[in-house]
Amino acid sequence: MSLLFNLPTVLLIIIFVTTTTTTAQQLQEETCGIVNLPGETCGSDFSSIVQQQQEEEEQITVIEKENKPDIVYSKNEETGEEVGGQRCKVDAGGNCIGTGKCEDRNENCHIWAASGECDANAKFMLNFCKRSCDICDYEGELSELIGLRGKLHLVGGDETLLENPYGMNQNRWAIEIEGKSYKETLRQTAHYMNTIIFKDVIKYESIVHTCKNRHRSCAHWTTIGECENNPTYMQKMCAPSCRSCHALDPKFKCPLDENAPKALSKEGDLNALFERIVSDPQFLTQYNPTILSRPSSSSSSSISASASSANNNSNNTIDEEVLEGDDDGPWVITLDNFLSDDECDRLIQLGHDKGYERSADTGAKKFDGTHEKFINNGRTSTNTFCIGDCEKDPVTQRVTRRIGHLTGVPPINYEYLQLLRYTPGQFYNTHHDYAHYHNERPFGPRIITIFLYLNDVDDGGATAFPNLGIEVKPAKGKALIWPSVLDEHPTKIDIRTRHGALNVADGIKYAANAWLHQGDFKSAHAKGCV
Repeated sequence: MSLLFNLPTVLLIIIFVTTTTTTAQQLQEETCGIVNLPGETCGSDFSSIVQQQQEEEEQITVIEKENKPDIVYSKNEETGEEVGGQRCKVDAGGNCIGTGKCEDRNENCHIWAASGECDANAKFMLNFCKRSCDICDYEGELSELIGLRGKLHLVGGDETLLENPYGMNQNRWAIEIEGKSYKETLRQTAHYMNTIIFKDVIKYESIVHTCKNRHRSCAHWTTIGECENNPTYMQKMCAPSCRSCHALDPKFKCPLDENAPKALSKEGDLNALFERIVSDPQFLTQYNPTILSRPSSSSSSSISASASSANNNSNNTIDEEVLEGDDDGPWVITLDNFLSDDECDRLIQLGHDKGYERSADTGAKKFDGTHEKFINNGRTSTNTFCIGDCEKDPVTQRVTRRIGHLTGVPPINYEYLQLLRYTPGQFYNTHHDYAHYHNERPFGPRIITIFLYLNDVDDGGATAFPNLGIEVKPAKGKALIWPSVLDEHPTKIDIRTRHGALNVADGIKYAANAWLHQGDFKSAHAKGCV
């Protein structure tokens, strides 16, 4: 068994040795000299939010609330100090909002906190979102905590990663075991970091802070060959010792290739793809396409009579303006009987076999370039991804080939099917399938969503496009298709296709998402670049 998971008990008694005599204070100054430590606006731009919050602060006043003497708000006229209560934000009706000393002062605090903003934008968050940032019991100077949280945001860990320029201090006991080999590992680590990573901070800007030894035995493990034996763990957790900092940034591990094939290479390709779907005689016969929205400039106007009219389909509702093309809407179409009953039933069974888990959005970026899961109250369904045996199942393979035949996009560009389950009361608030950071990956953005309904739902569960006035009710075997990008700019988001899953009132809703990308998703996924 690897020593990574079977460490000797002598580790319980650790004496630390640093590869430098730098003091903690000098270390922080040195690190700051390598690359500036966080300013007040790292991460998302909160300037408009901060300004708005300050304007709201001006409306905060001290009041006395009628008939509730336990929360009286008044001031000592001589000292100006508040007595008998606290400052209180007042709503339009004169009612006190937020009576606790430690409170969130913006309704989005919990969302920002889950996305990592307590560290990325510590100055704002630790002042205005104390409860969500979990600092209600903190008794020290807030300014010191803000500075520390900013530094820890950069390294992606706790204070131990600031012990020396390369991360955690390494165990001294290993010197007695490995001798010169261990010392050589320490020397090579320092040489690599100082002459490559720290020397070219512009090239390695994204990893110069996050490339840290995150265990005290990194040097020991490196000396005995674990960088080669356990590369998945070691290249991330012991990157300085393994001299693998590049593995922490997908742009080094999976560089962009401008010459790689693209599903949509030029303006007009997206329109052509949808026009083919709604005009091809084979598809017209098999799937009875329904155009719910289309670009007014598209040549599909001439073929709209061939596709089923949305007005004659009781399962779909649509604003007449969009149907006529006056709003120049994005493509939104449905296909009937895209899946057989047996295929639907099999995909549902595969989901149960894999095991459904709580659905999550993309959260804060982690030190290795991947993202945390963000579970929130705006998305309450469960899902699983059809990987492994599920992906190899004959039905999954058949559905995948059918999508390829329909769209002309090769299957290597698809994410693995996401199998969904909504029970009564579950929903997914309005959102978009486009993720901006995908443009920094070799596979590019999601260009098309094909949403597959796997059963009928007794009541509720429609897919709604609020910007378009469209709602599509679940129907077993139906496919709902829309783009996430613009035809004229196939790497840019088409914000009009924001959508949501409405509450399931009665019954269970089963469905599947097929997300198609500009480039090869499967290869990037295999390399851990997703």
